[in-house]
Amino acid sequence: MIYQTLLTTLRTVLTGVSGLPADRRWLNTAAGPSTGVAPFVEDGFTAIDSEFAECGPNAMRRCEATYRVSIRVPLNTDAHAALSLASTIEAAFAAMQVTIAGQPVEVLNSRAGPALPENAWLHVPVYVTVTFDHQ
Repeated sequence: MIYQTLLTTLRTVLTGVSGLPADRRWLNTAAGPSTGVAPFVEDGFTAIDSEFAECGPNAMRRCEATYRVSIRVPLNTDAHAALSLASTIEAAFAAMQVTIAGQPVEVLNSRAGPALPENAWLHVPVYVTVTFDHQ
């Protein structure tokens, strides 16, 4: 449950980024028909862990998660636009101020790239590592 809340919170930050492709292939969401070779964005967790940060019956757990946003554009198109969008996404997460269950979510690290050619696509990943406490 807390992981779905985290995913929804991070996705809300992501969808607020200007210039995001209209084709969005979200984690745990049914995808619509492909639009062919139009740019798209997808998301997901690459790592997620939760462990006790305190002792006792009301002990809080600390969650640390790495969220990846993948921008994919057709190979041999405007790679600069994809890299610029990756920087904009990274900046949006660095500036985010959100809470989950009343606890602040802290960005530990964010980084974009490197750009990776994959078959007919240029893949530009953005990794955001966050932490927060929860029950």
